[in-house]
Amino acid sequence: MNSRFAIEAMEEERRRLARDIHDGPAQMLTNLTMRLEVVKEMLRHQPDHVLPEILRIQELMRNSVGELRRLIYDLRPVEMAEVGLAGALRAYGERCVNLLERNVTVDVDGLPALSEDASITLYRMVQECITNAGKHAQAQTIAIRVERVESELILTIADDGIGMSPGTATGRYGLLGLQERARLIGADVAIDTAPGKGTTVRIQLKV
Repeated sequence: MNSRFAIEAMEEERRRLARDIHDGPAQMLTNLTMRLEVVKEMLRHQPDHVLPEILRIQELMRNSVGELRRLIYDLRPVEMAEVGLAGALRAYGERCVNLLERNVTVDVDGLPALSEDASITLYRMVQECITNAGKHAQAQTIAIRVERVESELILTIADDGIGMSPGTATGRYGLLGLQERARLIGADVAIDTAPGKGTTVRIQLKV
């Protein structure tokens, strides 16, 4: 059963990456190809209009490079190797503020040394929670807190979104996916939510 859930989680990750590539860099590159064809025609018939079009192409190229860097970053956060999970979460929070226009805070207190698998899995779980909070819960403020309490690491992601009935939280908030990720590293997940009262996801890991 665990193997089946793990395979499903990996397949969902691949599908998400494929969608991101299709909707981002792939479409941008298609647009670039079309604009280059336009430039070829302009060189023959409207040479004075070529420079503005080249400037637009340069902007598209910059955006494409930025999108590719984002995808690479999501696959393996650079900060993870340099400053660990705490630094990677802080950097991700800053990126969310800029890209999602949400108020995201990250508070880390007493983070113990973790394996690479545990660090990346926890990071992915935070990503999933923030995506859900912004897309489905319509949250404007998201608070991430990591702390060590005795022999446990406790990670909470709380938002001020619309919340939901606890009975529907498993499917709508992707709790099954979170639970499977947690199971892979021996962690537990709990979700506290109610209509109009936001959502808090609590992850506990023995350290």
